[in-house]
Amino acid sequence: MFRIKKLIQSKIGKFIVQNNYGGVSFSQHGEDLVIYKIFESAGLIDNYSGYYVDLGGHHPLRHSNTMLLHLQGWSGLNIDANQDSIDAFDHFRPNDTNICAGVSDKTETLVFYSIDGDGMSTFDPDHLSQEQKNHIYKTEQLQCHAANELFERHIPSSKKIDYLNIDLEGFDQKVLTAIDFSMYRPKIISIELLGWGTILPDHVPTIEFLTLHQYAFVSRCGLTSIFVDSTVFAQHT
Repeated sequence: MFRIKKLIQSKIGKFIVQNNYGGVSFSQHGEDLVIYKIFESAGLIDNYSGYYVDLGGHHPLRHSNTMLLHLQGWSGLNIDANQDSIDAFDHFRPNDTNICAGVSDKTETLVFYSIDGDGMSTFDPDHLSQEQKNHIYKTEQLQCHAANELFERHIPSSKKIDYLNIDLEGFDQKVLTAIDFSMYRPKIISIELLGWGTILPDHVPTIEFLTLHQYAFVSRCGLTSIFVDSTVFAQHT
């Protein structure tokens, strides 16, 4: 059984990506397949021990943008304000660092709105539709921390962030712009940007901010926009 488990962990991720019949994706909109292919094009999959950070991870399997990389032997830091989510990460990814905490642009205490359903709980009530507000089942005061503080505290000094996923239900932009890119420079960043099916306007603050920091916008999968470090993937953008 142990050998079978190890074989699945080492092979299933690559099998999923190489499946020519539609494949299977853990992500909500196939983001993980795009991210995998970008890393693969740069030789950063086979024999590479990558490191991911998932802010607002929600679940280790369902709608996960990092599970496919995890199955390739990657490890990382998963942060969510919902203790049930972290318990699931502890169960399915015990070798990752899994932290129950809120993420903001600074250390502060905020009200967390827990909502029935997949990953819609938030610190930002303005982010919620009236229908979602009708499904709030709990509110509580929680401590939030800046991403830089969480990175410094929980990322091993031997690791650099290869992939950063940000899915913070209304706090995405404020958390992104507070990151110190001179200290923490992910090779790929994915972030929720505007609504489903929205045509991107000419001026999008997130795109302008990341462009200023030498990231290129390369793909949009449903709600998620994917950016790559132009200094790393120059030949692939």
